[in-house]
Amino acid sequence: MEHANRLDGLFVQVEAEFGSGRADEMATFVGALTILLREGVEALLIIVAMVAFLRKSNRPDAYSGPT
Repeated sequence: MEHANRLDGLFVQVEAEFGSGRADEMATFVGALTILLREGVEALLIIVAMVAFLRKSNRPDAYSGPT
């Protein structure tokens, strides 16, 4: 029961810190931009890996880029 009371106290403390339930606009923008950039880099890495595999497999019909 002691752990439950301590956890409840921590939840009350967090609610006091973020009581409005509304994030700052700049923090929301930076968070969304960070996720967007991370996902873009991940997609780029996948494409580079696929192109490298196709070039290494010597399949000219699968990859029409420069050799």
